Amino acid sequence: MNASLTVAEPPVLDCEQTVRRLWDYLDQQLSVLETHAVDQHLRDCKTMCASHFAFERAFLGVVRSARPTNVVSDALRLRIQALMTKDDFPNRGEET
Repeated sequence: MNASLTVAEPPVLDCEQTVRRLWDYLDQQLSVLETHAVDQHLRDCKTMCASHFAFERAFLGVVRSARPTNVVSDALRLRIQALMTKDDFPNRGEET
């Protein structure tokens, strides 16, 4: 049997679809295909998408550089983890 591999093409996005993916794109939370689709739209878009994304990227950069790097102490992190492992701690998504 001769099975050929097909490479999925990224979807073609319009401006609205691209902007809806803005934060996930900037936070690197999109799939590889979606990231390529957003990249392609930003390269080809003749409206203001690229400048819009550049502004948001710069905004996030300022926010990231302004926040403290060590917000949670190791002691607090361990206490929270211990509480979450207790039997009476409800799982996410579970009805109480």
